[in-house]
Amino acid sequence: MKKIFVIVAAFAAMVSARAQHDPVVIEVAGQQIRQSELMREFLPTVERGLDTMSRAQKRQALQDYATLLADFRAKLADARALGFDNDPSLLNELAGYRQELAAPYLIDSTALDSLMRESYERNRFYLHAAHILVPCSYVDVPDDTLRAYRHALDLRARILGGEDFFAVSREEVARQRKDNPQAPKPGDNEGDLGYFTAFNMVYPFECGAYALQPGELSMPVRSEYGYHIIKLIDRLEWYGNVQFAHIWFTEGHRQSEVDSVYARLLRGADFGEMAAQFSDENSTSAQGGVMPELPLNRVLPDYAALLHHLGVGQVAEPIRTRYGWHIVKLLKREEMPPLSTLASSYRQRMMRDQRREMPRRNFIAQAKRRFGFVDYTVTPQPSRKKAKPVMMASLDELIASANDSLLNRKWTVDTAAYTDLRPLVALDGRTYNVRDVAAYVMGHQRRGGKHDLREYMLGQYNAFVDSVVLACANAHLEETEPEFAAVVEDYRRGLMIFNYNDQMIWQKAARDTAGYMAYYARESATKRLDNPADSIFFWKERARVVCFTVADSSLLSPDQALKWVKKGMKKGLTSGEIRDNLRARLSSKSNSLLDVTSSVMQLERAGQNIVADADWRPGTYVYPYKHGYRVAVVQHIDPPVLKRANEARGYYLNGYQNEVERQLLDTLETRYQVKIDRNAIDRISY
Repeated sequence: MKKIFVIVAAFAAMVSARAQHDPVVIEVAGQQIRQSELMREFLPTVERGLDTMSRAQKRQALQDYATLLADFRAKLADARALGFDNDPSLLNELAGYRQELAAPYLIDSTALDSLMRESYERNRFYLHAAHILVPCSYVDVPDDTLRAYRHALDLRARILGGEDFFAVSREEVARQRKDNPQAPKPGDNEGDLGYFTAFNMVYPFECGAYALQPGELSMPVRSEYGYHIIKLIDRLEWYGNVQFAHIWFTEGHRQSEVDSVYARLLRGADFGEMAAQFSDENSTSAQGGVMPELPLNRVLPDYAALLHHLGVGQVAEPIRTRYGWHIVKLLKREEMPPLSTLASSYRQRMMRDQRREMPRRNFIAQAKRRFGFVDYTVTPQPSRKKAKPVMMASLDELIASANDSLLNRKWTVDTAAYTDLRPLVALDGRTYNVRDVAAYVMGHQRRGGKHDLREYMLGQYNAFVDSVVLACANAHLEETEPEFAAVVEDYRRGLMIFNYNDQMIWQKAARDTAGYMAYYARESATKRLDNPADSIFFWKERARVVCFTVADSSLLSPDQALKWVKKGMKKGLTSGEIRDNLRARLSSKSNSLLDVTSSVMQLERAGQNIVADADWRPGTYVYPYKHGYRVAVVQHIDPPVLKRANEARGYYLNGYQNEVERQLLDTLETRYQVKIDRNAIDRISY
C-alpha cells in the first residue's frame, strides 16, 4: 500500500511540475493548448523581426497570435461539427496532395543518400565515350537475350583484336538496318556520345562508363535498350556551364587565313570585332561570336577538350574539326557547387531514373519485415522429415491462363473461373489470392515482342507483391512517420478552414444583399473626402467623354474629322450617328468599318490616357494615336463624389466580410467555450 502511495505521489508531482513549467494557455472545445505548443507555432511567424522588437511589441505580438490560434481552433471545431472534413472535394484534393507527399517516404533514405553522394562524386568528371549497342529488351525470351550477349562479346573481341572501334560500329549499325529497316539510322557520330555526366545516360550505362579509364573497353553492359560495348575516350574534371566566343571558318578557308586572324588577336585585336568580320557562323557573329552558357555535354567534344585547358579570357590556338577551323576564347566557367546546394535537384532526378530502384527495393524489404509479409508460393507446408517439401500455394493456375494476348495488352480472364483460392500472399493481417493477382495483371499489361509467358507472369506476380507492400506501407505512413502525419494534418486543416471560411463568411457576406447595404449605409457615412485613407471610397474628378478614333489619318484629315464631330454634336446627334457620318466621308477610300470607331466613357482625371491634363475642361480635342488620331469631346466635368454601393463593392464587401467573421467568432467563442489565459501568456518571455 505504501508503495502505491509513493507512486501516486510521484505522478502527482510530475503533473504539477508540468503544469508549472508548461501551463495550459488556451482551451477550445475541451482541447488544451499548452505554452510549448503555442510557442512552437508562434515563433516561426516572427523569427525574422525579433531583433528589432521591443518587449512590449513582443508581448502584444504573442497575445495577438494567441487570439488567432484560438479563433482558428474554434473554426476547426465547428467545421468538423458541420462535416467539412468529409467534403468529397476536400478528400479528393487531400488524396492528391498526400500521394505526392508520400513518395519520398516510400524509399530507403539511407540508400538514396548513398546514391546521391555517388552521383555527386561522379559529377566531378565529364566523360567522353562511344558505344556499340546490340538491341535487346528486358522482356525478350532467354534464347534471344543470350544470343545478343554473345554477339556483343564477339564485337568486343574483334576490337580487342585490333579492329577500329568506329569501323566495327559502322558495320554493326549497317547489319542491324539490313535485318530490321526500322532500326535507327547511322549518324555522323558513329556511336560517339560526346561528353556527359551522371544523369545524362541510363544508370547501368553510366555505371559501366564511370568504371573505365580512358582508352579502356567495357564488357557488355546491360540496359533497357540492350547490351552496350563502351569505349571511354576522355575524362575531364567538371567545370559546369561554360560560356565562350568563337570564330568559325567553314571548309574552304586556307590555314594561312586562320593563322593571320589568330596573330592579330595575339597582338591585341578585339575578339568580337574579329568574329563579326571573319566568322562564317551568322547566328553569333553579330554578337561578337559569343555563345550562350552551355553545360559541357552540349558543347562539341573538340571544343570541350580545348576549353578545359583554357583560363578565363584566354584564346586557344586554332583547331580543325570536320566542320572547319575554329578559334575559341573562354569567357566564363562555373565552379563545382557543394552537395548541399545540389541535393534537392539530385533527389528529383534520382526519382526519375533507375537509381530509385535500389532505395525502393530496400524499403520494400524493410516493409515486408515490419508488416509480417509471407509469400506462400515459396513457403513449404509442414511435413515429415525426408518428405519432399510441398509449397503452401501455387501460381500454376495463373500461369496456365496466360496466352499471347498479353503481348498486345488485350488479355482478359474471368477471375471467378479460378478454383485454387489458397492465399498466395499474407500481409498486415490480410491475404491475397490468384484472383487479386489476375486483376492486377489485367490492369498492368506490357506491349512487347517475344516473351516466355511463364517468366512474364512470374514478373507480374513479383510486381503485384511490390504494389501491395507499398500500398500497405503507404496506408500506415501516418503511424510510422510523425513528420509526414503532421504535414498531412496541417494541409487537411488548411483545406477545411478555407472551405469553412468560403461558405460561412465570404459567400454568406456576398449573398446577404440587405446586410451589405446596411453595412454600406453605416460605413459610407463615416468617409471623408479630406481624409487620404478614405480616398479609395471616392471618385476623383470625372469627365464624360465621347471619343472617336480614326485608324489612318490618310483616309480623313484631323481637321475634317474635327469639323464633322463639332457639327454633329451641335445638331445633337448621337455618337453612333456621328461615327457613321465620318465613315461615310471615307467610304470611297476604305471598306473597313473598323477604320472609325466611337465610344462613350466616364474618365477619372488621374490614371487615364485619353484627355491631356491641360485640356481637362469641356471642349473638343484632337490627339495622335498610332497611325491615326483621336477626337475627344469632353462634355462636362463632375466633381469628386462618394462611390455608390455597387461602385465600391470590393472595398466595402471586404469590411462586411470581416464584420460577419467577427460575429461568427463571437458565437463560436460561446459555443466552444474558448478560454485564453492572458496572464499566463504575458509571463512568457522569448
